[in-house]
Order: sequence, then C-alpha cells, then structure tokens
Amino acid sequence: MGKLEANHVVKSVTAFIAVIYIICVLLVFIAPTITLSVFSKWLHGIDILQIAKQPTLVDTGIGFITAISSAALASLLFVYLWNQYESKKEVKP
Repeated sequence: MGKLEANHVVKSVTAFIAVIYIICVLLVFIAPTITLSVFSKWLHGIDILQIAKQPTLVDTGIGFITAISSAALASLLFVYLWNQYESKKEVKP
C-alpha cells in the first residue's frame, strides 16, 4: 500500500471524530434519555442513566477539544508505526 501522508490521515480522522462528536452532542441535548439508554447498551450493563448529568457548553467544548486532540495524536502514532513497518517490509521479486 505504501507510506501514509500524516497530514492527510490526521485531517481525515479528526474530521470524522468531529462529525461523530457533534452528532452525539446534539442527540444528548435533544433526546437525552433515549440517547443515554442506547449508550448504556454499548457499555455492557453499565447504566449511565444513573450517573449522567446534563452537559454544559463548557463541558461540551472541553470534550470536543480533547476528542479532536486525542484523535490527532492517535492518528500521528498510527502513521508513524505504519510507515516504520512499511519501510521494513520485505520486497519480494
């Protein structure tokens, strides 16, 4: 497949995470009980309805920034490791 371009991967992954985050935030603000009920199913028996609180705009902003930052760092690590393995791959004639 070849080496990956870090800039393209980071932009793609962070954009994807941003879209997912915005959808999630909108669902929590519009229909919190239904959304949290669905999310509880994904957490294998943890009832987050018991511990959830209504997020503030500050919570949402901090969550967005940390989600994007984490996605960018994970993307950079992925590209670095991919390119390291790709450069050591055996060339078969």
